[in-house]
Amino acid sequence: MFAADLSFVSVIGELDRPGGVVANASIVAVSEVGAHRISIFSRVDGSLVRRMGSEGSGDGQLKDPCGMCF
Repeated sequence: MFAADLSFVSVIGELDRPGGVVANASIVAVSEVGAHRISIFSRVDGSLVRRMGSEGSGDGQLKDPCGMCF
């Protein structure tokens, strides 16, 4: 994680081939290509909030998620 001035603050979780990152005022969401999931972290302390997805093509499943936006 980086501060507004781009100085290093901390590392958030272990990620499996991160593909895309998007953030708002409260969360940082990272797509993990290797794990076929999206991991969501708190912007306050970098803690893991939630993980979503698994490999596949059914409901709630992902295949190599890359870019993200919201």
